[in-house]
Amino acid sequence: MQNQVFKVLLLLPLLIIATGCATATKNFEPGVLPEYATVSEEKLQENRVTLQRIMGGSDLELKTSGPAYSKVSKIMNRLSRAADIRQELEIYTVDAGEQVNAFALGGNTIVVYDELVRRLPVEEELAVVLAHETAHILGQHNADDTVQKRSAGVGLAASLFGTAISIATGNSGLGSIAADSTSAIGTGVVLSYGRAMEHEADHIGMLLMAKAGYDPAVAITVWEKADEVLGGGGGPSFFSSHPSHGNRLQRLRDDYRYALPYYKQSGAG
Repeated sequence: MQNQVFKVLLLLPLLIIATGCATATKNFEPGVLPEYATVSEEKLQENRVTLQRIMGGSDLELKTSGPAYSKVSKIMNRLSRAADIRQELEIYTVDAGEQVNAFALGGNTIVVYDELVRRLPVEEELAVVLAHETAHILGQHNADDTVQKRSAGVGLAASLFGTAISIATGNSGLGSIAADSTSAIGTGVVLSYGRAMEHEADHIGMLLMAKAGYDPAVAITVWEKADEVLGGGGGPSFFSSHPSHGNRLQRLRDDYRYALPYYKQSGAG
């Protein structure tokens, strides 16, 4: 069953990408960094179980050491201080060959694929993506109520999940386990982010990297070349859960004015 679940994760974002809601989440305010919401120990354990189930159907290993992890950890420590995150985030890297991906899970966990680190060797550029993922956490985009608001509801997710299982396995009788499987994996991973949340993550991420002393203008240049640099590679891709939209760059240019004061206050600007 774990193999089936992993296959579904490769297919499902393509099915659900259109369900994103255009309404901003309740705690988003332009120019303001949201406060980090502490995650309970019970929820942390649920996150770990969920992550193990996600990775358990593959040969991929979650790592907390190595060159890629060191780069990611260094940047995340800097971003965490800037965001005043007093609870240690759980950070992992994954060597998945040429697959390029990163995702946030359960309000406390970030997973980064080694190939993404290789494609963004400059620290400030990698910080753009890591700040974006941290912004999903600060925006509480994995929260259950937020997930339901941004999608057509868990019921639709479960229905599509069952369809995806059928496609992946060729077994049309697996739809009945859809709801249980969706619950087990976690809707925060199963559902891709909608347009509003992507804008929020871009906006909050730019503020965060600026407060951490990274030039926020780099966010614009990274997203300009993101389709080329972060696309491709096969398997789960960054853009399967982080859709690229035509007006993203214009919004980032507009967001820059909010980020610049943070950058100047950091002493780096």
